[in-house]
Amino acid sequence: VGTVGSGGLTVGRSLARTGAQDSAVGDVETQYYTFASPPDELVLESGERLGPVTLAFETYGQLDEQKANAVLIVHALSGDAHAAGTHKGESRHGWWDSLIGPGRAFDTDRYFVICSNVIGGCRGSTGPSSVNPKTGKPYALDFPLITVGDMVKAQTYLLDHLGIERLLSVAGGSMGWMQVLEWMVSFPRRVRSAIPISTSLRHSPQQIAFNEVGRQAIIADPNWNGGDYYGGRTPAAGLAGRRHPRGLQRARRPVAGGTDRCDGDPGVAPANRLARGQSAEGRVVALTSRGG
Repeated sequence: VGTVGSGGLTVGRSLARTGAQDSAVGDVETQYYTFASPPDELVLESGERLGPVTLAFETYGQLDEQKANAVLIVHALSGDAHAAGTHKGESRHGWWDSLIGPGRAFDTDRYFVICSNVIGGCRGSTGPSSVNPKTGKPYALDFPLITVGDMVKAQTYLLDHLGIERLLSVAGGSMGWMQVLEWMVSFPRRVRSAIPISTSLRHSPQQIAFNEVGRQAIIADPNWNGGDYYGGRTPAAGLAGRRHPRGLQRARRPVAGGTDRCDGDPGVAPANRLARGQSAEGRVVALTSRGG
């Protein structure tokens, strides 16, 4: 892929690798950083104040003496801080494990790679499932609306905590590219280069409509309970249904036999395998979601 930006971050060699191989990073541990305790809460773009705030994050590689080799990886909507390696006792690799590690695209022999779960997420960072200090109960729908700008602002606090004034690069796709662009616009002096992936200037009406279909699938699940489902049954059917609009986007392209998610079942017509793959993917998302 070559060199990106003036910072000289070389990304290449291993972009074609898959997650089928052993993790090059090995076992990793999720860390947590808490900040913005009252009365110094994080001021959101809406004007609301949120605190205390906890960010879950993982790091791979070593920060150099100049603290100049840090690369921030930012995740998609349903992602988390576990971008690479495995957690002790678990077999699941991080979601970008094939790209992070010694000799891989984000070479941990050269770069200090950081990934944090966004605020508003449900994988360790402060979000709707977190306890509201004012009530002693989960925030649920009382959690304030979070923008991409708020997510990135929280990430700056993490970098300050790690002693990193300027990133060598920031990279991500899907909702990650939104964060990459926000970094470029709002904090240009804190990034030397950027790698936005699957990027557009703005959401199209179709994308907005698909997102609304996903929201309504969750809300229609009886277990949604007006958003107050903590301590009860998770709206798993709604979470699974939320993934189906993605299949509509894939269906715009011809589905070739043997190239989709269910290519191992000769009894299913190639054109129908996409639908089965959607359902399987939805079930995985529902099982791995922890509320939020």
